[in-house]
Amino acid sequence: MGGIETGGDVKNMMDAGADFVGIGSLFASVHPDDWKDFFPALKEDALRGDDNSPAWRSRSEKMKYQPRRVKNIQDLPGDVRVLELDGSLPFKAGEFVFLYIPGTGEKPFAVMKSSPPTFMIRKRGAFTSGVMELEKESLIFTRGSYGKESPGTDKKNVFIAAGGLGEDVYLSVETPTRCGVGLCGECECGGHLTCREGTFFTYSYLKGLSPDIGDLIHED
Repeated sequence: MGGIETGGDVKNMMDAGADFVGIGSLFASVHPDDWKDFFPALKEDALRGDDNSPAWRSRSEKMKYQPRRVKNIQDLPGDVRVLELDGSLPFKAGEFVFLYIPGTGEKPFAVMKSSPPTFMIRKRGAFTSGVMELEKESLIFTRGSYGKESPGTDKKNVFIAAGGLGEDVYLSVETPTRCGVGLCGECECGGHLTCREGTFFTYSYLKGLSPDIGDLIHED
């Protein structure tokens, strides 16, 4: 059964006869970096009847959709469109958001600019074709931001790897993602959730923690 939020929920299910208790959407409120501390605390809460585990849980509305209007459109060569929306959208380098068009679907995109929220999108499939049909004042929704801020560096020389239409001074691991909060598992890469722990990883991170990926990358 789902709906687990506290150690008390776990205890109630066990008292009702459950042999095991599954954790589902709770994963969305706890960062993977905190799992090793959170779940022992959740277990202790269940045994003692306490509720100390909320210290690791985020209450931000990660799955909330924000309605927006298209304010400006710039079409570029190569089936590329720059889309400006109303309002603002705070984000950090390395984070991304989902764009949702009713009746078409949703896809994750990097953000070019916070205010106004600006996206550069290339026509690739059904969703991006829908983006190309938008007009000024069309309704579109955003949710997020998701991901983790790109790590900084004081090195003078860096390797730049770019994916899509963006650039960053770190190695980018691109895998599909559907939820952005670590639930669907679509973005799992080398045992890590890129939507929560990425989307950018340093070479040393991949080599040290994900040898199956790091071995694919060769240092000169």
